[in-house]
Amino acid sequence: MRTSRKSTVPASGAKGAEDSSSSMALTRRVIATRFVQDTSAGINDCRITSLPARSPNFVGSRIFPVDNHTIAEAIQRDSRRTPRSQALQDASALITWGVSSSTQAFGFLGLGLLAQHLVKNLLKSYQTIHLWDKNLDTMLEFRQMGAHCHASAISVVEACDIVFCCLENDASVQDIFFGVRGILKAFNSTRAYVEMTPLDPGLMKRISTAVVRKRARFLNLQLIGTTNEAENGGMVAVTSGNESLYDDISSCLAAMCYVSYYIGDNNRATAMAIILRMSMSSQLVALTEMMSVADRLGFELPTMHHVLEHTNIFNEFTDLNTKNIININFNSPSTQLLTMTRHAQQAVRLAEIIGHQLPGGSAVAETLKFAVSRGFGRDDATAAFLPARFGY
Repeated sequence: MRTSRKSTVPASGAKGAEDSSSSMALTRRVIATRFVQDTSAGINDCRITSLPARSPNFVGSRIFPVDNHTIAEAIQRDSRRTPRSQALQDASALITWGVSSSTQAFGFLGLGLLAQHLVKNLLKSYQTIHLWDKNLDTMLEFRQMGAHCHASAISVVEACDIVFCCLENDASVQDIFFGVRGILKAFNSTRAYVEMTPLDPGLMKRISTAVVRKRARFLNLQLIGTTNEAENGGMVAVTSGNESLYDDISSCLAAMCYVSYYIGDNNRATAMAIILRMSMSSQLVALTEMMSVADRLGFELPTMHHVLEHTNIFNEFTDLNTKNIININFNSPSTQLLTMTRHAQQAVRLAEIIGHQLPGGSAVAETLKFAVSRGFGRDDATAAFLPARFGY
């Protein structure tokens, strides 16, 4: 029988973690964790409580007002979950047997590189999925997998209880939502909308306000990770908005994500996602420039990778991207350079809005922008190595 670990709150005064043997003896369920934040006292005042698991390897986290344990204790206990690398290896298998399907009909607008993996995982978990994408050939491919395809976005909304939107950029979302054939007019109190596109905060706020005015429910769902992680059901989700909608899409979250966080009924998931993605883009630029200097000095790049493996800065992100650079593997993007550039620019704009200086972030955004201008925008983000190394 397959087993998985659960996060629990140890008895008061307990200092040791549960040993691995007792963890492995747990049944096929994971206790989802609630992070609890006291907004008046600050982030350090929080406690963890448990609630029923939604799937064998899925951990859903929430932030609510109340206090007890410190954030350090929360992180320490949270680390006892199934290790991320193991979860990613198990995710595909979990999707086929561990994620319960919902009785609701879900709509999905957009079938880009990321969205295709998400929809495939939803179909594997036996969800009823209605699709629309401007690319007819892509839709027909998913029709053969069991999805219901529609000729327009608005017909998807009219056929579904909950609609997910995962498009390429702000302009695409604005057109499909507020355009002449915009989907906004189809929303009412019986429908719900989940926005997954990494939009600028202003547009996200405008859309959420419009949905709520139609008496529909709105959830801001931002995914952190690469297309490889999306394929394996290993994304990290940060959500904000209507809490009941967060609960209603739990089966979808379990199929798409390794872990999910609900951070309140505000609209701050976008800001948190921008901050997290800023770290990824900064790491990417540092890595490509490090490898370019190493290559210029005559070091063998596989040797650099081997040395990195034994340092404390080595992680899955470093491993994947270093191998891409060594193998000149830029044609099968895990994250497109154009996408990472857009994320870096969003971080700079967000900092400007709050009057915060980001000299390093600005340099990262300009470095990625230069690589895009050299024609590598649709390649993997590690293609930024080429202009860093050769200056073209």
